[in-house]
Amino acid sequence: MPELVSGPLGTLVGAVIGLVIYGVLIRVSVIATNTSNARAGVADVIRVPPFDYAIFIAFVAALIQNVVAFVIGLLFGFVRVMSGADLWTTNALMTAVLLPTSFVVLAGVLQRTLPTKTRAAGRVAATAMVLSVVVFGMIVLALILFVIPD
Repeated sequence: MPELVSGPLGTLVGAVIGLVIYGVLIRVSVIATNTSNARAGVADVIRVPPFDYAIFIAFVAALIQNVVAFVIGLLFGFVRVMSGADLWTTNALMTAVLLPTSFVVLAGVLQRTLPTKTRAAGRVAATAMVLSVVVFGMIVLALILFVIPD
């Protein structure tokens, strides 16, 4: 069975599954933000994107995030080689730079693709990032419990 999802086909299948999960997270984040805004009495209501449009938003955001992460990775790699810094320190600093960068990219993409204001797009992006961490934790837990042998 592992031979069926290895190589380029496995990469494609993983990318499609990731886009579907990301699209669902965007829709859920918009719904959660609208619910939170309604309870707080905020008048900002964001239109929930259709599923295919949410996947398009996820694709655009992931594409931009990957290009930005590649450039940042090149810069940090160059600095590491030139300074002789520790690998773990360099990776920790790069992660500390990439997290807010990903947030800003996602908020920008949401603001441009959804008819919303910057503050509302930031709330949706923050909710999506928190939900992404929760989903990632659930996937890692499932791998540890069910896939990785003892």
